[in-house]
Amino acid sequence: AAAAVRSTTSAMDDGKFQSTMNSLNYGTVMEAAAKNYMKEKLEEEANARARPRGCVLDARDLAEDPDLEAIHAERMQSLKDAAEKRMTMERTGHGSLNEVEEKEFLPEVTTTAYVVAHFYHHEFERCRIMDKHL
Repeated sequence: AAAAVRSTTSAMDDGKFQSTMNSLNYGTVMEAAAKNYMKEKLEEEANARARPRGCVLDARDLAEDPDLEAIHAERMQSLKDAAEKRMTMERTGHGSLNEVEEKEFLPEVTTTAYVVAHFYHHEFERCRIMDKHL
């Protein structure tokens, strides 16, 4: 019985010893990995500094590029079209608040593609709130 106790204690000490050694080894491995990582990063930074920068373009080169000129002309035309559409809509009454009577409602709303209609009654609180925000 005494021998059994002793071997159990010895096995526990061996387990503790092995655990301690694994912990020490893990720390050593992690330290080596951290050093390798730092070395790789420093090498990458040095290589990045040694590489020539990308091609620097002059404004004259960009101004003479036919592809950019086509993109610019297309964008300018779309902006002009949008401004003209906005002006046309403003001339036809878009963006304004008009109060219309029941008889005028259908002729007013059928002359345009976009309409926001707010039907209200003076006695309803929510109608007053909506009318205030319009």
